[in-house]
Amino acid sequence: MVLLNTNLAAIYGVTAVCLEEALRRHEPLPGDFWFRLEPSEQWLSPVGGSDPSRARPRLAFTEHGALLAAVFLGTPNALEIGVQVVRAFVRRRQERR
Repeated sequence: MVLLNTNLAAIYGVTAVCLEEALRRHEPLPGDFWFRLEPSEQWLSPVGGSDPSRARPRLAFTEHGALLAAVFLGTPNALEIGVQVVRAFVRRRQERR
């Protein structure tokens, strides 16, 4: 299970651009924490409306990446929300067993 950058940004109360800037300041993140969607997967998160030239590659975050993103953002509630996000990942994994 992963969270797309647009969804994770909304959870943390920031824009996707703000989230991506925070990540760029702390690169490189381990590849098992996040990854870019392949072009064939871009339909999962349409960006740019009807203008495909405005679309940017989407990012997907694992639970570890979601928590690191919270740390990198450093917003007042980001860590608290980040812990809740990780707990949701854990609950989801337990439900699947």
